Amino acid sequence: MKYYDSKKVGKLISAGSEHIIFEYENDKVIKYSIVNFLIGINKGFNRANDEHNLCKKYFGDYILETEIFVSKNHRLVVEIQPKIKQRYLTINDMKKPSIKVQFMDIIKRYNQLVKKENVEFDLTGQAGLFKQRLSNIFITDNNKLKIIDATLLNVSKPFWLRMFLVIMRLIVLPIQKRRINSFANYNFQNK
Repeated sequence: MKYYDSKKVGKLISAGSEHIIFEYENDKVIKYSIVNFLIGINKGFNRANDEHNLCKKYFGDYILETEIFVSKNHRLVVEIQPKIKQRYLTINDMKKPSIKVQFMDIIKRYNQLVKKENVEFDLTGQAGLFKQRLSNIFITDNNKLKIIDATLLNVSKPFWLRMFLVIMRLIVLPIQKRRINSFANYNFQNK
């Protein structure tokens, strides 16, 4: 396990359903996982690595580079990622052919993950639950799509976490399915 330097943690950037995100150094972000904290350092560290590795296997370069660290007191598991200039993917972005091609490739890979591994992946993100966007997919300033959060909605976890994920799946997956379909099928030529 590698340790991160708590003195390099900067200001709060965001808080989602699982992660609390701060600046780290000048060019990175550090993400603290509530779930990994609750399940403990060893299980949390393994969970973070396993999820990232599985997502990297299916999504390749679409997954934002991520390193997993722990705190020196062995209480926290964190993910450190490069800080990128970005914004959420919205349905309006589907009018750019290069964005649509990347999006369709991500969805093809997503479907392969679901079929082969029997797990779901959270593309919607908290900010995408109520608006026409997928907030775990960002567009960089050079029009590349990046998945910023490798969170699986896998219910093979401890009982209390399984119950939380079942509820999340009931809320997130129908919305995510509608978002994916509307993004994939939206035709700007007819609007």
